Amino acid sequence: MSSELSENNNYIERTKVQISGKPYTLIGDIDPAYMRNVAGYVNEKIIELKKKINEKDESKLILLAALNITDELLQLKKQIDDLSSGEDNPTFRELKDKTDNLISLLEEGIVGENFVS
Repeated sequence: MSSELSENNNYIERTKVQISGKPYTLIGDIDPAYMRNVAGYVNEKIIELKKKINEKDESKLILLAALNITDELLQLKKQIDDLSSGEDNPTFRELKDKTDNLISLLEEGIVGENFVS
């Protein structure tokens, strides 16, 4: 691992990792531990695929891992978009109703005898 200063005064880190048994040097202006974590996640996905399917071609495994990771990302983005779409979202309304109900119970003192105001 080494670092150098970029044109806009950010430190560029060079971090050595292994993905699917091959060495790579990742270069970026982010924390090397984070880069290792990302590479480790990709490596784990490749290992999972190797266990599930009988594929020996490394490039196909890497492509499938990339597709699976992209699918995870897009599903999470959709969940975030759905939750942040506000009151039109059934999950948001349900959580809001439950929260409002709990606040009412707290305000009425029904929650329990140990409630301290």
